[in-house]
Amino acid sequence: MANHPPKLTIAVNTDGNVSTDFTHFIGLECLAAGKQLHVLLAEYGIVTEVTTFTQKPELLITPPSRGMVAHTEWIQEGEHSR
Repeated sequence: MANHPPKLTIAVNTDGNVSTDFTHFIGLECLAAGKQLHVLLAEYGIVTEVTTFTQKPELLITPPSRGMVAHTEWIQEGEHSR
C-alpha cells in the first residue's frame, strides 16, 4: 500500500441519504475518525445513525508502534490532530 494521507469522502444523495468513505486509514483509525465525525456533526445539531458498515482490508492492518508515524511525509512540524 502506497503512503497516502487519510481521506474522508462524504456524499449526500438526492434522496437525502448520506454515505461516507474512509480511505487510506490504518487499522482502527477509521473507526476513531468516524466517531469524531459524529461528535462534530452533533455539535451542529446533526444526529447521525450508522445503518450499513462495510469493512475494508485496511481495518485489519496493525498500525506502527506508539511514537512512530505511519505517513511521515504528510506531517508538518507544528501540525496536531484533534
